[in-house]
Amino acid sequence: MTTTKKFIYLLLIATLASCQDLIVEDISEETVHILVPQDNVSTMSSTITFAWEKIEDADSYQIQIVSPDFATAQTLCYDSLTTNNKITFSLNPGKYEWRVKALNDISETKYTKHKIVIDSTLDLSSEKILLYAPTEGATLGSDSINFRWNKLYNADNYKFMLTNTNNETIAEKLLTASECGIKLPADGMYQWSVRASNANTSTQTFSATFTIDTKAPEASLKKTPTDKQTILSDTITFSWTTLQDAGSEVYDSLIIAHDSALSNKVLSIKTTGSTYSDTLSAGTYYWTVISIDKAGNKCVNNSVYTFVKE
Repeated sequence: MTTTKKFIYLLLIATLASCQDLIVEDISEETVHILVPQDNVSTMSSTITFAWEKIEDADSYQIQIVSPDFATAQTLCYDSLTTNNKITFSLNPGKYEWRVKALNDISETKYTKHKIVIDSTLDLSSEKILLYAPTEGATLGSDSINFRWNKLYNADNYKFMLTNTNNETIAEKLLTASECGIKLPADGMYQWSVRASNANTSTQTFSATFTIDTKAPEASLKKTPTDKQTILSDTITFSWTTLQDAGSEVYDSLIIAHDSALSNKVLSIKTTGSTYSDTLSAGTYYWTVISIDKAGNKCVNNSVYTFVKE
């Protein structure tokens, strides 16, 4: 085989392999198999986990819940796309029908439907409190927080508690609503918890931790290229020192532009490292590094360096 033919052969194989990677399978003939709850199940628990088997080539799933059924629907309780194969949702006593289908870029399955009945019960011991916000592990840039959780049909009240890392009580309230707004005293990590009760029973206590970080990180220290430096080499290495603060994790955004206002950008990338190398054409450039923490706070007073690439 000549060198030219061998090159064409290898190119053809590479092209076919690349095309194969881009093939999206048709899933229209697949069926979504529901795991729980089973069809026509009756339960006294109002917090339900809906789960189904994954379909290999599906990208997402659409799940809908109506009352009392799809033929005579009066209320759309839930309608959402998810990449997971389960959700947990709280429903008041009543009759419901739910359905789920799988989707990808070119096709979708038919809906699979099941019915479910939620019976009224005064027993809260097996019920779950879903902590909507702040979620477990969240980092927030504001100290004014609106805590939200699901409302249980037969709950008379909710015991809300907020503590800090020293287990000191910041707030303790008995509420009839399923939300509570509080301004926190300082940055740091907190835990909040909720327990629902009525005259006879109560749920377990459900809790989540979160972090408040309202302070902007310090500006990173730029090292190379130095201000007003002339560079002759083809590759330019940008380097800096990130100053970690006492708040949340910090990452950097490297910006290279043709103007000092950084509006005519050549490059803007997010990085957790402290160096970046690239080649640039001849000209005058401006660069800076903006430090941003996990809560979204940006550093202030970050200087802009200029350099000339010859």
